[in-house]
Amino acid sequence: MYSRKQAFSMAKQYRRCPPPQVLKDPSQKVNLNRHFAVCPYCSKEKETDLFLWDELTARLRQMAAPGPAGMKQTIAVEAGQLRYIRSDYARWREGYYYTPPCVLVLEIQSEVSDEITVAQTYWDIGLAGPGDLILTKKQTRFEDLFIECWNTYVLRAADMDHPIGHISDEALEAVKQMAHQTEFAPQWAVRPKPFSGENDIRLFFRELEVEVAFTFSSRAAASILHELSRPRLIYSYPKEVQNDIRKKYPATSWPADPPTVESALVVAQLPSEAYAMAAAVDDEYKIQVKLFALHMGRIASIDVVSGTLFHRKHTVEGIEFAGRIDKLPKEVSDSSLWCYLYSEKAGYVLPEKVAWDEEKLVFEMNFKTDEPAADLYVALIYDAEYL
Repeated sequence: MYSRKQAFSMAKQYRRCPPPQVLKDPSQKVNLNRHFAVCPYCSKEKETDLFLWDELTARLRQMAAPGPAGMKQTIAVEAGQLRYIRSDYARWREGYYYTPPCVLVLEIQSEVSDEITVAQTYWDIGLAGPGDLILTKKQTRFEDLFIECWNTYVLRAADMDHPIGHISDEALEAVKQMAHQTEFAPQWAVRPKPFSGENDIRLFFRELEVEVAFTFSSRAAASILHELSRPRLIYSYPKEVQNDIRKKYPATSWPADPPTVESALVVAQLPSEAYAMAAAVDDEYKIQVKLFALHMGRIASIDVVSGTLFHRKHTVEGIEFAGRIDKLPKEVSDSSLWCYLYSEKAGYVLPEKVAWDEEKLVFEMNFKTDEPAADLYVALIYDAEYL
């Protein structure tokens, strides 16, 4: 019987092992020796074991074989298309060889700067979990696969290979909605089984997929790096975030059950010892901002910094805030500012608009609510890949 454990082993080989043509390339000797030192699947003595890998990649690449000459130049990148990232973008990183994944084009962000938003996909539906959208060969016009709606990032149209499939507008809209609402799924979708616990193999698979996403999103041109999608969380449910935060601060509480992963992060009420290094909140204009460092989509560290509100105004449209973070640790870069309002009456309220300038340490936000007693919660999130 083909188990999920076997599926995960195959995924690690498919995502991070060099294909046969690279293994046989004499110019890759140094890189291959590094790989053999860290990979349990590859060795100089076990080339015959590569048959399964070779057969798999050959089958997938045959299904995605290039069309007529000039196809890449004549077919524009459009939302709903399935495409591989360009094969010449395959790269070595920390001893592993990363093969470009197949992605779904979600939207064209800007025709001027060539930016597109994509969602990563994978072909073995046995590894699909909550938050993934399983699609059949008929729905993709390619092969059975699943869309990792939680795993999106920004690339350029020029980073794409030719189109290999296409999904319907209905399926595309479902992916977009699932990217923002982790518990949503269309009625027609096959729902993957819930995670069985912290050791569910599919959670480890998601860590691998985030690693692949980091590798290829960072390959995009420097001119759009600062506009990459916000730091990615691999959590599927608020309870997972709560558990990870409580591993660091067991006494953490929430004013009510958080409805989303993001709200669980931002509205966490840390115990007093977490605020020891932050300036005391001695007046109504001071705020304490949680600082979350992420590593491969999970919380790696939690700190607190202080800030100052210099504008709070109730308008006919809601509540406006503006303020400044007093100081950030030097290791923080490319951070995103997330915020919520909360009150018993209004519950969790998302902002309508947020602006954050990391260089000047200033922010602005507005909320559509008429609840004057709502409390403001602010968090800064950044990727600290090498923590």
